[in-house]
Amino acid sequence: MHWDLQRDTKKTRTVVHVHATHIVAAIYAGIDLQATSAEFPEISRYTRVGRTVPAVPALSRDLADVTAECLGLKQDGTLEFDIVGQMNHGARAVATDPWGAYEHIERLDHICEIVLKSGVVSKPLPIQSPS
Repeated sequence: MHWDLQRDTKKTRTVVHVHATHIVAAIYAGIDLQATSAEFPEISRYTRVGRTVPAVPALSRDLADVTAECLGLKQDGTLEFDIVGQMNHGARAVATDPWGAYEHIERLDHICEIVLKSGVVSKPLPIQSPS
């Protein structure tokens, strides 16, 4: 999965995968991370959130392919998004350095914590199957 996201890029790229509790909990609760993050300027100004990766087997080629698709990986190696949640699993963030990727994760995890604590679910997650 990391190699798919790094192989065609012309710049240095760090790929970080974590099992961030609030991100996983928000996805499990049915929250659409992409739509919800657009409502919070502290994330939407600095971090582009892609659509959530549906539940696919861990360590599978499908997980790698669908994650790359949800990050908007293009043939020239560029990405449309900086981070995606992976249903029932975690999150994958990409940046030019590890700290940049970590900041994408921290921002999204913080927003997810806020939304979960609010008790309000304003943007349900659309059900999508792997392509």
